[in-house]
Amino acid sequence: MNELYKPTGKLLNSDHRMTRWILLLALGALCSTNTIARGEPNRSEAPVDRAVAKEARVRATHRRRRIIFNDDSEALARKEAATAEGFLSVRLTPMLHTQVDTICFSALAIWGDAPIYDSKVQPLFGRPAHGIDAPGEDLYEHYAANAKTLIEAGDCPLRIVTDFAHEHGMEAFASIRMNDVHDSFVPGIKTLWKRNHPEYLVQVDGKPPFGKVYATSQDYTHQAVRDRKFEVIEEIGKRYDIDGFEFDYFRHPVFFTSSARGGSASVAEIAIMTSFMDRLRRRIDELAAQRKRPILVAARVPDTFDRARRLGLDIEAWLKQDLVDILIIGGGYSPFSLKVNDLVKTAHEHDVLVYPCINTGPLMDFTSVDDFHPAARAATMNWRRSGADGVYLWNLGTPFSHDQGQEYVRKRAHFYACLSDIGDVKTMANGDKLYTIDGPTYVSYVHASTRPQLPVSLLPGKPVRLQLAVGDDLQQATRADRLRQSELRLTLSGPFETDALAVWLNSTKLAEPGFAHIKPRDATSKPQQPASLVTFTLTTPPLKQGVNTLEITFSKNTATSKPITLQRVHLALDYE
Repeated sequence: MNELYKPTGKLLNSDHRMTRWILLLALGALCSTNTIARGEPNRSEAPVDRAVAKEARVRATHRRRRIIFNDDSEALARKEAATAEGFLSVRLTPMLHTQVDTICFSALAIWGDAPIYDSKVQPLFGRPAHGIDAPGEDLYEHYAANAKTLIEAGDCPLRIVTDFAHEHGMEAFASIRMNDVHDSFVPGIKTLWKRNHPEYLVQVDGKPPFGKVYATSQDYTHQAVRDRKFEVIEEIGKRYDIDGFEFDYFRHPVFFTSSARGGSASVAEIAIMTSFMDRLRRRIDELAAQRKRPILVAARVPDTFDRARRLGLDIEAWLKQDLVDILIIGGGYSPFSLKVNDLVKTAHEHDVLVYPCINTGPLMDFTSVDDFHPAARAATMNWRRSGADGVYLWNLGTPFSHDQGQEYVRKRAHFYACLSDIGDVKTMANGDKLYTIDGPTYVSYVHASTRPQLPVSLLPGKPVRLQLAVGDDLQQATRADRLRQSELRLTLSGPFETDALAVWLNSTKLAEPGFAHIKPRDATSKPQQPASLVTFTLTTPPLKQGVNTLEITFSKNTATSKPITLQRVHLALDYE
C-alpha cells in the first residue's frame, strides 16, 4: 500500500491528536445537542462535535493533493469497459505515475442525473431510471449496458475507482452533479422522476429561460429535490470507502426559478442552500465518525463570491460555518481572466484549500490543440503564484473519447502530458508556456464565469487597454539564461494598413511587428473575415511577472471603413 494513503489511519493513529479526535467524536455522539439547520429534516443518528471533526478534516485536507482529476465516467461508453480492467484502461491506468493525487468520479453518470453506481435508493442509469436501455446519443450505446454488466458482476464502477485510487496512493471522491440539464437537448435522458414531477423543475411561465438549456433544472426550493440529492450522498457515504465528496454546483449552475428567469436568488433561497449544505456537512461528519476517518467536502462553484451568491450559493457563509474543506473554482471558461487572490485569502483563513479549474474545451478554443499543454502550464502558474493550492482538471481528454486504435492512444498521450508537471510549480517552471487573454465564454455559463476581455473592436484614435497576467519569474529565467524567446501574438480580423497599428507594453512602445496571413483551420470552416497574425519579440523588461498592461491603438485606417477586431492575444514563452 502506498504510504500516501492509509485507510486505517495507521499513520495518524501514531499521533495523539488523532486519538483525541476519536475519543471526542464518541463523546460528542453521546453529549452534543443535535441542532439541525432550519428548514431541513432531522435525519441525524449520532451528532458530532463539529470542532473536533474540523480538526481531523484539516489534517486530511492538507495531505499532498497536486492535481484533482474529474472523471465524468465517459469511459463506460467504450466497448472495452465491460470489465473492470477494460474500464480502468481507458482513463485511469494511463495516469499512473503522474501528479494526479485525487480522482473525482461522477457517481450520477455523465448526464441524465441518475446513479452509475450500485444504488439502492434511486434507479440505475438506463432503463430503470429513464425507461429505455441506451439513453442519449448513439455514441453512448454501451454506457448503460457496461454499468449494468459491471454491477451485476460485483464490480460497481464507483468501487472500482475507489479501490484503484487507494491501491495507488490516491484519494477517491464521489462527484455529485447538483443539477444536470443535458436532458434539455440530449434525447431520451430525462429521468422518469423528472417526467413524473414537472412541478419540481424551474417554472418560467411558458417563457424560455435566460438560457434554453436550463428549462429542465431542478428547483431547490422543493424539499423533494433536496431530499433526492441527500439520499444519494448519504448512501455513498455509508457504503463506499471514499475520501470525500465533490458537490458540483457548476454543472449546471441554475438552482432556482429566479435565476432561470435571469434574476438573482432571494435571501430566502440563499438560506435554503446554506441550510442544505449544513445538513449535508452534519450527516457526512456523522458517517465519518462512525468509520473513524474524515470524509472531506469539496464544492465546485462559480468564479466569484458575487456570481455564486446571485445563484443562491453563499460561499462566504459556507466558509464561516465550516461547510466545505476544498473550493474548486469555476468551470474553466475564463481561465486567464479568473482572479483567485481574494478567494484564496478568504478560504485560507478558514483552512479551506482552493483549486481553480482547467476545462479542456475552452482552453483549446483560445489556443489550439497543439498548444494545450503550454496553455495549461500558464493558467496553472498564474493561479499558483496567486496562492492556489493546486489545479482541478475537467473533461481532460473527453474530446477524444470516441476515437479508436492508435489515434485514441496518441491523443490521450497528448492531453495526459500535462499530468506530469502542472501539479508542481518547480516541475513546470522551465516548461514552455502560452499565456493568453480569454475570448467569448460559452453562452450557457456567462452568468457563472468571469467576463472575458476579448474580442474587442479597435477604432481609430481610441486606445484599447488590456491586462495580461504572467506567473513566470521572468527575471530569474533570464538571469539563468533559460528563457530563449518571448513572443507576443495578436490576431486581428479585417484588412488594415500595417503602419496604422501601434502597441505599448507597460508604457513601452514595441518595435515594428511582423505580419502573417491566417488561413482557416480546415476546408470545412465557416467563411471568415480576413485575419492577420501580428507578432512582436519581447524582452524583460518591459515584460514582467504579474499583471502586464497592453495598449493598442490604430491611426486612421484607409484600408477599410469597418472596425478592426482584436480576436486573440497570446504570449508564447519558449524555454531552453
